[in-house]
Amino acid sequence: GSLAQVVNAALANQSRFDEMKEFFGDVGEGHAVRAERQASVRPSSEEPLDIDYDEFPDGVVIADRHGRIVVFNRAATRITGIDATSALGRELADALPLEDLEGRNWWRCTDPYGGLAIRTGQPETHLLLPGGRDVLATARFVREGRTVQRVIVGLRDTSARARAERRHADLIATVAHE
Repeated sequence: GSLAQVVNAALANQSRFDEMKEFFGDVGEGHAVRAERQASVRPSSEEPLDIDYDEFPDGVVIADRHGRIVVFNRAATRITGIDATSALGRELADALPLEDLEGRNWWRCTDPYGGLAIRTGQPETHLLLPGGRDVLATARFVREGRTVQRVIVGLRDTSARARAERRHADLIATVAHE
């Protein structure tokens, strides 16, 4: 499942994550209900909630309205190989240089701060870091009105998925051969 599904599962099981639901939103809600709730309970866009992002199994990177990284959790460091202390405070696109599989700069294509103001994010996409490290990334653009206040990026390592796909392909080849 996606990072949003992981977050929603954690929210359903642990009441201490009630603030996270307000911050991330509930993926299952309709846009009108979500927009109404966000308008009434939106935390200050300048301050991340008091959440231990290192508890997340997936990488979490959050940039403020200026595009500067304010959260870079332990899983993001493990997945990307980028040290959190070097990423914090830097421009999102500079600290996390993601490219699509054709070599295009993903941030230039996605343009969360300058692109269409109606966009709320990007679905999970297979991307590359310098050196060819594979990651799965998804993004959410948190807006107040038409202005992006935060960009939340979820990162996943692709190695476990690749191993499972290889095992599945091997099984199919074995069955087809017999």
